[in-house]
Amino acid sequence: MLKIEALNPQYAAKAAYICGEKRLTYAKLYEEAERAAAVLKAQGGGAVAVLGNKEPEMIISILACIMARRAYVPLEDNLPQARIVAAIRQAECTLVLKNGSACPDCGIPCSSLAELEHATKKPADGGAQNETAYIIFTSGSTGTPKGVPISYANLGNFTRWICSDEVLSGFEHPVVFSPASFGFDLSVAGIYYALSAGGTIVTVSREEQKSFDGIFTALQKNSAEIAVLTPTFMKLCLLNADFNEENFPRLRCCWFCGERLEKVLCEKLLRRFPSLKIINAYGPTEATCAVCSAMITAETLAAGEPLSVGDISSAACKIEIENGEIILSGTSVFGGYIGAAERIGGRFATGDLGEIRGGKLYCTGRADGRIKYKGYRIELGDIEANILAVGGVRACCAVAKRSKNGDTAYIKVFVSAEPTLGEETLRTALKSALPEYMIPKVIEFLPQLPVNEHGKTDRRLLEHYEENL
Repeated sequence: MLKIEALNPQYAAKAAYICGEKRLTYAKLYEEAERAAAVLKAQGGGAVAVLGNKEPEMIISILACIMARRAYVPLEDNLPQARIVAAIRQAECTLVLKNGSACPDCGIPCSSLAELEHATKKPADGGAQNETAYIIFTSGSTGTPKGVPISYANLGNFTRWICSDEVLSGFEHPVVFSPASFGFDLSVAGIYYALSAGGTIVTVSREEQKSFDGIFTALQKNSAEIAVLTPTFMKLCLLNADFNEENFPRLRCCWFCGERLEKVLCEKLLRRFPSLKIINAYGPTEATCAVCSAMITAETLAAGEPLSVGDISSAACKIEIENGEIILSGTSVFGGYIGAAERIGGRFATGDLGEIRGGKLYCTGRADGRIKYKGYRIELGDIEANILAVGGVRACCAVAKRSKNGDTAYIKVFVSAEPTLGEETLRTALKSALPEYMIPKVIEFLPQLPVNEHGKTDRRLLEHYEENL
């Protein structure tokens, strides 16, 4: 079983989870999770879809599934209904735990925690360590999200690695700000590090996340010591002049993952917080959130070298470079996608380009059609498949428009369609099929899409297509 300090009586009265004005002590979290786990275990096996936002019931449901040895599938309730149902069916869930949400039309039992049969029986430990702990869905190139099952062995390895980090291990019962959606694997770092360290998870409520001011206030009022964030979120923080060491005296560490960290962002951050420890982490969903990390200091920035994402000697798994691509292997790596015939076998070709110099890993780009946008990993093929499903569309091509530093500034899609299909109709269809962050900012209609010498859509030409032509 994972080492989770929610099971330690000495933390009984300490806050384990804070969301808006709602708080859960460790005692309450354990009590409620244990009760639900007993019922879940008595009901039998099968994955559990945990549907909601960030209500306290979400973390209770997650911990209950862990204690009952039933895989949990975290799903944001603001996703399109079709996408929620597809994920539930693909993961072969046998129960939906709704947390303030409506039951999806998926044909399986749906219940809130309050509606579960009450029980006091303590669930027994046991079970093989290759059992699935959770399944998180990522964007897939076919238009169907891919389910990534992470085992208890994978998760245990990640938890031990992050808790042994030289910087993070120096915090005693830290307050950890983790605003990421539970359906985004960055949340895994915040949840399991905090609970394993006897710390407090601080996240944002549905109301708070409606505006940046709400999120900013949540970070400030709870005196967070560690923030687990994407660089995109930090850029927003730095837009506020009040975001500085004077107003946030307890903020001592920022742990970044999910997208590339820029030097200029680190420089701005250290000017505001001279004593801040900045950690640049790397890892895909398929390798349990992150596998290596590097501390970025003023000296690091002054050296003029690209930012490393970690020392391979202290990584959570084996890291190699083959033909310029980052290859991961070991206990961190998942066994294969849900429903896929091919098994990974503990070795995963990430699609990320990189190099190892002086024992340090450097990321240099992507080898395929995946992009990172707003902290999310997106398959452009997923967007294209959903556009092609709209009546009247003949062809399409989604591209990432880059900023000067090479990051994705926005997503643009080129569409060839029947004259009767307008942009408004297309956007309406996409809103029912894709999360908001995947909907293209710009849609441009062309009579036909350009093709290359192989008769395929000339993606490179479209990537550099002048919008004013």
